Amino acid sequence: MSHSKIIRPIVPAAGYGYIHKGKSKLVEPLFNMPMIRQVVSLLQITELANPIVVINRRYGNQIKTALANIDCQFVEQPTRNGTAGAILCALPYVKEKSILVIYPDMPAWTARTIKKLIHLHQSSGAVISLASVQLDSQYLSTFRHYGRIFKDDGRITKILEPQEIQKSALPHLNLANPSLFCFNTHWLSQTIFKIKPVSKGDGYPAEFQLSKTVEIASSQGCKISEMPLSDKSEALGVNTLGDYIQILGVLEKRQQA
Repeated sequence: MSHSKIIRPIVPAAGYGYIHKGKSKLVEPLFNMPMIRQVVSLLQITELANPIVVINRRYGNQIKTALANIDCQFVEQPTRNGTAGAILCALPYVKEKSILVIYPDMPAWTARTIKKLIHLHQSSGAVISLASVQLDSQYLSTFRHYGRIFKDDGRITKILEPQEIQKSALPHLNLANPSLFCFNTHWLSQTIFKIKPVSKGDGYPAEFQLSKTVEIASSQGCKISEMPLSDKSEALGVNTLGDYIQILGVLEKRQQA
């Protein structure tokens, strides 16, 4: 059975990050194409169902313009309440058995990696399948901001954000969450309401984070599958001008290879 019959991509594009004031970072150009268009075009290559793109009121029109003439379904997230809040807005429109969650500020993913995660999810029977990346000196300036994956006896038990972890412990936690997920739709629909809000310490209200589903799944004894990344550059995200310049370099080298 083709992936398109049973997998629905959700693209949470309702963030407020920017590199240039007044302009969503998601519409910054990468080789004459907006960043978010790079990501959504990748989903077309993998032959998945048309994605649900979650937007906000501030940058929604910019996102729609960037994705003009691409088959997308747009859903608005009315309040700034986190990544789980974004997925919750999209869930009523999902009829497929599974969901792929891919963030539009991470344009270095490859079709091969996405297909690999989907295959793992379908073959393992997990309620959550996720990518993981080992931390070392390479790309540390970006990856140090990612949540850390915790394990007990080899099994994933939870993901904690850096602000939830004592600073003295952070250097010893070397497995990070690059936020590429597959979920069982039915399980997620029943579980997402159990997520408790977490403060990001940025002055905004506490948010409901999608990564907290991992701890819930673990506590229920549900299966969580892990796909370690061999090419760490795929997990790079864009939050700052430095990140943007870094990913331009990575994509340029990839094109030249």
